Amino acid sequence: MFCDAIVSECKVDGLRTWKYNYIMFKMNFIRLCEAFIPYIIYLAVMELLTILMPVFVGKEAGIAMSVAGQLIMIPVFIFILFKEKRLADTFRWNNKFLNDILIPVIAGAFIGALVTFAVSVSGVGADADFLQAQEVYRQNIVLTMVSSVVLAPLMEEMLFRGMIYHKMESDFGIPVSVVVSSMFFAMGHASLVQVIYGFVMGVLFALLYHKRGTIIAPVAMHAAANLVTILMQM
Repeated sequence: MFCDAIVSECKVDGLRTWKYNYIMFKMNFIRLCEAFIPYIIYLAVMELLTILMPVFVGKEAGIAMSVAGQLIMIPVFIFILFKEKRLADTFRWNNKFLNDILIPVIAGAFIGALVTFAVSVSGVGADADFLQAQEVYRQNIVLTMVSSVVLAPLMEEMLFRGMIYHKMESDFGIPVSVVVSSMFFAMGHASLVQVIYGFVMGVLFALLYHKRGTIIAPVAMHAAANLVTILMQM
């Protein structure tokens, strides 16, 4: 009888453990989906623009589509942050110009120059996708500068660091959040070398955001890296 009681109690405890694990898995899955809702919206908008832009713009559809998508999504992301009452905190100014702007700008410019120089000298990564992306951005240098140096850093840092990383961090921890947000950030780049570069930069942006507590720092670093890369490629 005593052994039967122990077995029954173990079965109950096992059932409770299974239910608890299932509930935790379900909650984490829901939270993960919630973290990626802005990303899904972004993909839907870009897919729609992919269909519509060539009809209205023609040969410059590539860069025009990027600018249009960024101009649409920046207000959407600002609205989401506002509704979540995190807008001010996301763009918090720490009164640290050196740490939040100057050092990130210098670091971004240095990394961008180093990688661009290494790729140009070695020829690594100069595949069809990379060359096609370069041709798209040479179509209109003004739009390229506006898109890559101003709009893209702001939009992408709000999305990947201010929303995806921020929402994942409390539930999944820093390492998982850094890796996952950086992977999705990297997936938006054209060639294998750019994907690898994007992942590494995504990790740096996420760590910088975590350290400084504001997307101002990663936006500054992101913008500087893109600017130097474009200028060197010209």
